[in-house]
Amino acid sequence: MWILGSRWPSLGGESVQLNDCFTKSDENYQTVWVVQQIVERTDGPPHARLVRQGEGAGSYRTISLSALRDTAFYRRVPPRPMPN
Repeated sequence: MWILGSRWPSLGGESVQLNDCFTKSDENYQTVWVVQQIVERTDGPPHARLVRQGEGAGSYRTISLSALRDTAFYRRVPPRPMPN
């Protein structure tokens, strides 16, 4: 069963919300990923659906919220302006 939401409270860290922006901690090229949807399943941990911002926009990935809050994997960044 899927439950869709806009915010998931953190257990010991910052909450993850719609439109939050992240980059992978180990990338030299700083691709920005934006939280499009929070997905909670009854049989597993909550995840975020991330969409790529800028070049390559439209690509997506699904990442657990605990991985997004772990700075070894991802780091939160301010939103970047969209090109005209």
